Amino acid sequence: MKKNTLNHHLAIQKLDLSKSWKKRGIGRPSTYASIIKTLNDRKYVEKDGRALKPTDTGEIVSSFLEENFMNYISDTFTAEMETELDEIAEGKRDYVKTLKDFYTPFHKDVKDKEEIAKLTNLGNAPDEWKCPLCNSSMTIKLGRSGKFMSCSRYPECGGARRIDGSVVEPNKPIGADPKTGLPIFVLDGRFGPYIQLGEKTKENPKPQRASIPKGKEIESIT
Repeated sequence: MKKNTLNHHLAIQKLDLSKSWKKRGIGRPSTYASIIKTLNDRKYVEKDGRALKPTDTGEIVSSFLEENFMNYISDTFTAEMETELDEIAEGKRDYVKTLKDFYTPFHKDVKDKEEIAKLTNLGNAPDEWKCPLCNSSMTIKLGRSGKFMSCSRYPECGGARRIDGSVVEPNKPIGADPKTGLPIFVLDGRFGPYIQLGEKTKENPKPQRASIPKGKEIESIT
């Protein structure tokens, strides 16, 4: 998204959302533009006409916050915090005590939830899609490459489908290296597709890898 386009879009968003917040008794923060930019940079939202709609990742993050930190993202909390900050600015409230009153329980809440498993479940998959391995129902989950369908019996069963219904098969080598005899894999990682020499094992924890140039179709690699 071009900078001028993004700035124009943020200005429209500020105008629209500030009206909504005003009705709910919430003032518009001076950092609004930077907040929206952060949401955009982290792929939590995407542009849809004049609106910003949540991505799959954004929905997961939002659900996690609503389930575990609702006290800190509610309209009531925001409105009360704004009032307290105004009182600090006016010299009517001690800022150290205000910070302590907020941070002490907040820190405890964060510590208590550190062991919570990452939330990746987006709900049940359509009934038409069954696990290709055991024929059980499937669940829509969020992975590094986007949404996919996983067997509801995971980890007992590793059956998976892409979101279009096609079956996800275990990685198969495209051939063997003539010098070492090791299998060669074409894989898709966090930073894009790459080629790997040999499997990752305890004896070979860091197999040799090479990135695939941008624009090169994975299917075309032999």
